Amino acid sequence: MSKILSGKTLYLVSGAGTIIIGLLVGILYGNITDPEIQQSNITISNGNPDAINQEKLPLLVDEASNSNWERFVLCIAGRGEYLANPDKPYLLNYSSAGELASLYLISTQEQPAPWRYVEELTPNEMNLVDYEHWSLIIHFQDPLNFCKSGERDRAAASGYEGQGYKSTPTPFMSPTPTPQPTDTVDKVILSLSKSKSIIFETISTDPDGITIIADADAKAESETLPTTLINIIKNIKEPKYGSNSWINNVSHKSITGSVDSSLLKSLIPNSLSEKKGLITIWLTNDNSLKRIQIKGIITDADTEDSTRTFDIE
Repeated sequence: MSKILSGKTLYLVSGAGTIIIGLLVGILYGNITDPEIQQSNITISNGNPDAINQEKLPLLVDEASNSNWERFVLCIAGRGEYLANPDKPYLLNYSSAGELASLYLISTQEQPAPWRYVEELTPNEMNLVDYEHWSLIIHFQDPLNFCKSGERDRAAASGYEGQGYKSTPTPFMSPTPTPQPTDTVDKVILSLSKSKSIIFETISTDPDGITIIADADAKAESETLPTTLINIIKNIKEPKYGSNSWINNVSHKSITGSVDSSLLKSLIPNSLSEKKGLITIWLTNDNSLKRIQIKGIITDADTEDSTRTFDIE
């Protein structure tokens, strides 16, 4: 990243309005060797050429921390080290080598895909964005390498004091269309169909004491649970993307919808018929099921706020 941007300036250009809807990420490289032609820039605007503000982005973490960006000094795997500025509608992320790795754009107004709705951003109890918003992440490097221990070791070996090891850059990453929720549901079902068994790591309820499958019964039925969950998930009505959640310090995407209570008898004994519950499933990046949450009146003892959560190993 630093080699490509050496001697250049990276700018963020945004419209004066509060809604950021256009995105162009371009880096000219390869056979173009004329230094007058080579350039690296990010352009973000609301489409109004008469209302554009240009801001220089600090390429190194030391530059940012010296220019009113608050540093949290914790590099999160797959995310990087966050820096926040209360006057900016975005966060900066840096790799453990101190290089600008990604931007986390924030909008308080609803935005179309690939923006995602997020309730809040508080990784590792860091209060970064404590309100509902729409987010868009722009990566300049492979996020899997942001905080790898090997990168830290190489940075330390180089005597890193704000520059450090220059990791192999990813100069341009074509945007990947966000799949439809129904397509993601199909991938979850395919993943479950390959599972020989499912083990619930934890089973919890709110409030305590409402009906739910016992731990011993869940373990005894572990080999039939994949089929049970497939039948539930494939019948989710009107699935849509929900807010991401951090599970074991890893962000998981979610899909939410409604489900008929008659399909839940294996997980919730005494389930009523002809009731609908709100179901949310959280998934890993490879669409493996990590958590299921069911909310609503499923049994006679429930209220609209009754919640049952199943975490999967």
